[in-house]
Amino acid sequence: MREHRPAHARGAAAGHVLAGVRGRRKVDQTFADHGLHPEVVLEAIDSDVIKYYVELGMGVGLIAEIAYDPERDRDLVRIGPTDLFPVNVAKLATPRSLHAARIRTALRRDRHRASTQGR
Repeated sequence: MREHRPAHARGAAAGHVLAGVRGRRKVDQTFADHGLHPEVVLEAIDSDVIKYYVELGMGVGLIAEIAYDPERDRDLVRIGPTDLFPVNVAKLATPRSLHAARIRTALRRDRHRASTQGR
């Protein structure tokens, strides 16, 4: 992570926006609440696709915080804070053969890692 700067919807809307399909209504509503109507030039399901096009200089990417990895994404600049957009809940479906406790432990570890980044 090269830099962590505070974000504002106006700054994100100033250029081209690359957005994920999940939570798109909340993103659009947040911009509209600020009187902004950014040009969304790419919409993708996979955050790696969004990050790839950001690296090519196509615009500002909006991805879930957990999709940003400071080690792997060192050519990208993370702009916070997390309260710019409303929380979006994802649901997880797993085979019955996986142990729920093991999954909960992994999710807690990842959530803790994400919450301590940038401190």
